[in-house]
Amino acid sequence: MNIYVRRTVVVESVPVIQAVHVHLFDLNGLGPPGLAMLLQRADNGQWGCINSAISPGESPRDTAFRRVNEMIGHCPQFLIDAQRKLRVDLGQCYASISVFAAATWGSQVPVLNHESRRYRFDIPNEAIDQIDSEEQRISYRWALHAMRAFEKAMHRVVPGPPATILSSPRYLLPVFRETARILG
Repeated sequence: MNIYVRRTVVVESVPVIQAVHVHLFDLNGLGPPGLAMLLQRADNGQWGCINSAISPGESPRDTAFRRVNEMIGHCPQFLIDAQRKLRVDLGQCYASISVFAAATWGSQVPVLNHESRRYRFDIPNEAIDQIDSEEQRISYRWALHAMRAFEKAMHRVVPGPPATILSSPRYLLPVFRETARILG
């Protein structure tokens, strides 16, 4: 399997599957990036992120929200688009994967569906060593970078402790705009 890293994907005459990788970060009052949450797949035992093909009529963001809810039993507090796409050569076609970081809050205990065997929390810099697939390690780096950009944006925009952003939604839009500017 070949992995290509590009900002935009233009492929003609080869089928392209649109997909998402969603990397979970549990803030639990710690502020970004928090702890990385990894899921172990029930079918092959590999550790990694939530991934899914995008359903017809859904945006990548809608798919990311839906799949997080399906996989851990609740929606994320918010999603951060890492503004990068991963292109994976699958032989007969390519996968174009949008990458997201999803923030959850520790008081929401994950309720795993049948696709996952168990979950674990790791320090963000150590979590990458637990991820089994190379393309998920690449997208994890991007998602972690997005969470760190969010952290920088929070410190620039929000007065007070990091938990302020979750208790006061008025800060979310300015922080997301600043995050996009940092990632841009």
